Amino acid sequence: MNMNRKYEVLLLINDKLEENDIEKTLKDVEAKLCGNIIKKEKWGIKDLAYEINKSKKAYYVLYYVETTPEAISDLKKLIAIDKRIVRPMILVHNKKWPFEYKTAKDLKFPERKKKEYTSRNYKNVNNYSTTKQPIAKNSESDKSKGE
Repeated sequence: MNMNRKYEVLLLINDKLEENDIEKTLKDVEAKLCGNIIKKEKWGIKDLAYEINKSKKAYYVLYYVETTPEAISDLKKLIAIDKRIVRPMILVHNKKWPFEYKTAKDLKFPERKKKEYTSRNYKNVNNYSTTKQPIAKNSESDKSKGE
């Protein structure tokens, strides 16, 4: 039984490729996905957080796709063989797409109830007082410091 699922596919493509090679790579990926591509975002060349295959930059492409798990396994096989794709990230979304959620500005949080703090009842243990005692000042030592 083939059931379509929602996937988010982020691909990092080698930044040293020419523009037409990048487009050919994306066409190969889209052919393997063979599903409904909801949204495609080309982010362009970005810096990597760490070096991957002696490269500090990569071309980022993000797909939101509804397709079968078999198509995703075929895509993983292509990625394993194809050296143009540096790193993939594939996520499954069960409910909504990330771009369908409201932004933080639109969210309204309920008011928090203020907690009332009460003083705790401490017992004197071993006849020690729980209240702070004032420290006696030594007037002779204060006089000697001033001299």
